[in-house]
Amino acid sequence: MIADASCRVINPLGYDGFDFYRNRARTESIIAAYASLPSTAGPSQFTLMAHTIFSQACSVQPNTTTIQDQRQCNIQPLPKLTSSMDAWHRALCASKNDPAWNDTYDPAYQPQQVALTAGFMCIVSCDCANTDLSSKTLNAFAASDEMTYDVQKNLCTALPYHSVNFTKQATSADLLSKLSKPLRSVCGCEQ
Repeated sequence: MIADASCRVINPLGYDGFDFYRNRARTESIIAAYASLPSTAGPSQFTLMAHTIFSQACSVQPNTTTIQDQRQCNIQPLPKLTSSMDAWHRALCASKNDPAWNDTYDPAYQPQQVALTAGFMCIVSCDCANTDLSSKTLNAFAASDEMTYDVQKNLCTALPYHSVNFTKQATSADLLSKLSKPLRSVCGCEQ
C-alpha cells in the first residue's frame, strides 16, 4: 500500500485498483526508490526529489512476465490483511471518543488521506471478491474534497465502525470477503 499511495499521489489518474497490489516486482522497485531519497532535514528538497524519483519509478511499466495477475486475498498473510482493514476502518469511521483509539486519536481527516484509506479498503474488498476495481472509481474518490468526504460518509454508513471486527471475525479469506461485502457498493465492484 505504500507503493500504491506513493504513486497515486504523484499520478492520481493512472492506476487501477490492482496495479501495485497484485504486482510484487513493481511494488518492490517503488519501495526501493525510497532508499534514494535525501534526508527530510531539507523538507522542500526532499519533496521535490521525491516527486522526481516517484514520477520515474511509478511510470515504469512492469515486465509482463513478472505480473502476478491473481487474487491476493488467499496469498497475503490473513492477519496482515485483517489488521490493516481494522486500522483503515477505525481511521475513517471511529469517533474521537471511541475507546479503540486508546487515547491516541489518529484519524484519516485530510482529503488525500481519506481517499487513499478508502481506496485501500476497496482494494482488499474487491480483490477478495475477485472483482475489478477501476481507476475511474479510485479517481472519483479524490475528484474533489466534497466527493472524498462523501465516499467516507458512504463507506461508514455501509459498514459502521464496530459493526465488524475484521481481526477477530475474518478467520479465512472467504470470511474476509463476506465481512467486507457492504463496502463493494461504495467501491463500485459489486458482483
